[in-house]
Amino acid sequence: MPANQNEPRQWKLNDILVDIMGNDHVYFQPPEDVKIEYPCIVYKTVTPAITRADNHVYLYTDCYELTVIQEDPYDEVIRKILDRFEYAHPGARYLGDGLYHWPITLYF
Repeated sequence: MPANQNEPRQWKLNDILVDIMGNDHVYFQPPEDVKIEYPCIVYKTVTPAITRADNHVYLYTDCYELTVIQEDPYDEVIRKILDRFEYAHPGARYLGDGLYHWPITLYF
């Protein structure tokens, strides 16, 4: 059994994102020395959503911060992510280093 119980869930998310991208340019918390190929999705874990009831954790939902990075300002990857995940919330798109960055908060 893995040391972290959430790892299998993160692997499932990774597989879904690879399917959406249509390639393996999906990076989970990449170290700085990794050469990233574009277009891509870079994602990391962030603080989970926790709902409590009767002083106990009633619902625990993992949260990820995704960034879709690409040259094209209008691409279907963002729409595919928003269509596929019920709890995906897009942030404001920004331009950096000549690439468009689309942040998305995803509860999965």
